[in-house]
Order: sequence, then C-alpha cells, then structure tokens
Amino acid sequence: MAKNKSKPEHEDYIDLQPILESLYMDSAAFLGAIKRVEIRYE
Repeated sequence: MAKNKSKPEHEDYIDLQPILESLYMDSAAFLGAIKRVEIRYE
C-alpha cells in the first residue's frame, strides 16, 4: 500500500515486463525465476 499526504492510501505496483524488454532482457526468463516477493518495513 502506498501512502501520500494528498491522496488516500492505495495499492501501488511497478510493471517490470516493459522495463526489462526495453533493456533487451528476456522478461519471461527473468520473472520466471522469481519464486517469492517479500516486503519488510523496518
């Protein structure tokens, strides 16, 4: 969830596929290797 003073809390994400493709990377191979994503707030 993203927090912003002027907007209500909302879910935010980054679409990695077009970024990887613009870097001439095989997005399917790169993203397929990801098994789990964990976010820690410390």
